[in-house]
Amino acid sequence: VQVKDIHPTGSSNPKHMTDVNGIVYFSADDGTTGRELWKSDGTAAGTVQVRDIYAGASSSNPESLLAYQNKLLFAAHENSTETPELWISDGSTAGTVKLATFNGGTSLEFMKWTIGGKQLFYVAYADRAEVWATDGTSGGTEKLADEDISFLIERY
Repeated sequence: VQVKDIHPTGSSNPKHMTDVNGIVYFSADDGTTGRELWKSDGTAAGTVQVRDIYAGASSSNPESLLAYQNKLLFAAHENSTETPELWISDGSTAGTVKLATFNGGTSLEFMKWTIGGKQLFYVAYADRAEVWATDGTSGGTEKLADEDISFLIERY
């Protein structure tokens, strides 16, 4: 059953659906603000855009959505730079904030997430593969070592 017609004149093409405490987060295109972060509680009234991260008609293209400590971690573009940033959301516009910007590269992929204690460890590609960690705060998001681990990724 369709919950809400997000893009009345075309396809919203929802992607990356991820559950966080019974709320489904996903990326979708409403035809006005581009592909942005949305959430749904399963009702039409509760299906809303969380934030227009790349303001205007351009798309932030949220991807790599992951439930973490009752919030949502994801990668998105805030502007026309090629490198996406790491974001966290509590489901509100004001509570959707950037945790880290990955400078120096033309692409970034989040992969091989793993949780250890209260931290999330992940591999980020910005010119090379590097290990990062976050505790869900800007101050607690950092590159663990300035080492290229591409050879490990290729091997495993």
